[in-house]
Amino acid sequence: TWVRQLGGWVPASWELHKGEATQPGPPPVADGYTGDMQLAFINLSAWSAHGGSVTSLRSHVVAFAEHRLAPSEVRQFKAAYSRSRQDFVASPAERAAGGTNHSGVGVLTAPGISADRVPAQTPQFKAWYEVGRAIHVRGATAGGACHLFVFYGITKGEDRDEAALRTNALMDAVCQEAAVTAARAPCLFMGDLNATPSRIPAVWREVQSGNWVDLGDPLGGGAPAPTCFATPTSPGTTRDYL
Repeated sequence: TWVRQLGGWVPASWELHKGEATQPGPPPVADGYTGDMQLAFINLSAWSAHGGSVTSLRSHVVAFAEHRLAPSEVRQFKAAYSRSRQDFVASPAERAAGGTNHSGVGVLTAPGISADRVPAQTPQFKAWYEVGRAIHVRGATAGGACHLFVFYGITKGEDRDEAALRTNALMDAVCQEAAVTAARAPCLFMGDLNATPSRIPAVWREVQSGNWVDLGDPLGGGAPAPTCFATPTSPGTTRDYL
């Protein structure tokens, strides 16, 4: 998907990739690409198994969700990436009752591109950040600051009303935080809803009003490409959005 001169603030062109780490969607960009900025979102599942998917991407900014990083691992990777002048900003994964780390969101930028986490200004967003479901990162572009909100919705939100309601609370908090901290600045909302937008009223009202544009379907006339394949032969579903 190409977006050119969106609102006059983005670099001349963005190349966007989104999808699950095991089935990452579009192939990497070809050699010789001359666009100004490459942006990716990836559902990582587990850093230990798929972390290479992030570091192998030639994107300038990679947002990720469900990375299952313990707090100690966040510190470890942040230190490792700082040596290569990369910024690594992440919300540690929530420790579930079974003892495993689940959820988690973050942003990794290429050397020379800064990305600073913006402290939460609303209690609702702070609560979701603390359990690894949302993070707000501010980056710099030639046209000024750009705000990235990365989220990870509750599993099975497409099929279970309770999960959809919780994801709606998450996305409502994201909308409130954006209104408070970035009301007049360009924003990118990136993540895994674990549902279609029409199941999440907080998202659907923004899409329907035209405030948000699905970059996988910028003209609103088609079906976005699938981003998740349960098996290599399954038709795929779209749960990941920019």
